[in-house]
Amino acid sequence: MVKVFIDPGHGGIDSGSSGNGLLEKNVTLQLALAVRKYLGEYKDVSFKMSRTTNKTVTLQQRTNAANSWSADFFLSIHINAGGGTGFESYIYSGLSNSGETGKKRNIIHDMVHKANRMIDRGKKQANFHVLRETKMAAVLTENGFIDTKKDANKMKENEWIDRVARAHAEGIAEIYKLKKETSTGSSADTGKYTLRASTPGYYTAKDAKNKTNRKTTVPKGVYFIFNRSDGMINVTGQKGTPGSWINPEKGSTSSSTTFKVGDRVKIKQNAKKYATGETIPARVKNRLYMIQQVDAKRVLLKEIYSWVNKSDVTK
Repeated sequence: MVKVFIDPGHGGIDSGSSGNGLLEKNVTLQLALAVRKYLGEYKDVSFKMSRTTNKTVTLQQRTNAANSWSADFFLSIHINAGGGTGFESYIYSGLSNSGETGKKRNIIHDMVHKANRMIDRGKKQANFHVLRETKMAAVLTENGFIDTKKDANKMKENEWIDRVARAHAEGIAEIYKLKKETSTGSSADTGKYTLRASTPGYYTAKDAKNKTNRKTTVPKGVYFIFNRSDGMINVTGQKGTPGSWINPEKGSTSSSTTFKVGDRVKIKQNAKKYATGETIPARVKNRLYMIQQVDAKRVLLKEIYSWVNKSDVTK
């Protein structure tokens, strides 16, 4: 099992760079969450993130978490600033570009550059904390300049976020020769599945079968089947988008989600926790937000870049 630690740069009180109506901390989180989603399509990989919401995390906390978990690979996602344009990637300055980490970085760099449609600023080295203090292979990507309009305009497009995130995931898959979960048909059209009772949801089919690395709880309802593998199924509330892997032994009666991308919703006043476990502050409740993604149990709210349980939002 390959262990990948995904690090969205900045967060919380540290906004990172800004420009053209964007904050780096928000764009990096969007990219990182999408990288995690696409890695979930592969076998024999597990992953953790330094943050999954707009949360303050120190550099030391990030590297300590990756080291204590004994990750195999550390990916730090950033957005550049300073009036330039284009994409670049980094490994620790004490390493050789021709070494093992350099070779892994080259694979990710080439795939992401091909996908992001930006100028290639090169494969570089730097004495960044997250590259220096991690015990595993570590790569940091700078995905365009937030203060350059033509780069920032790309960052505002969901399609660009999706494409660049998938390229990061495919780069990691190429490095470790990961194989996709075997599907019994088109990933976007493998039928529907009705859950008669809530059931645990997992990142991979293997996790679902072994009951390890639980991701969420999938509530009863009607879902699209995104994929099938090893007797497990990946169910999703949004057709064509991967959701959570479940053991299909549990079933149920209908009731499909009424939430979709683009809906405007409010977080209920009595909501306590984000879907990722952090406390929901009072200041974000009872305000309108746009749904950016829909998962089996959760919705991603665009303005605060946070996953919220469907039961905690209302139209």
